[in-house]
Amino acid sequence: IQDQVVDGVTGILVDPTDLDGFAAAIESVLADPDRARQMGEAGRQRVIDHYLAIHRLREYVDLVGSLLY
Repeated sequence: IQDQVVDGVTGILVDPTDLDGFAAAIESVLADPDRARQMGEAGRQRVIDHYLAIHRLREYVDLVGSLLY
């Protein structure tokens, strides 16, 4: 998940064994709805920019094109 979540931007990364840290992260998001909304919007934009199939397809087409020419 560290490859997908930008800590503090698209979510909050916490060591999976750190239950107190996990609780604190949840509390911080619940306490600041604007920040939660911003992280959600940033996460959505990250998916659009990095993970949508059309973007991967364009990269493959560009790669194949560069190999052929």
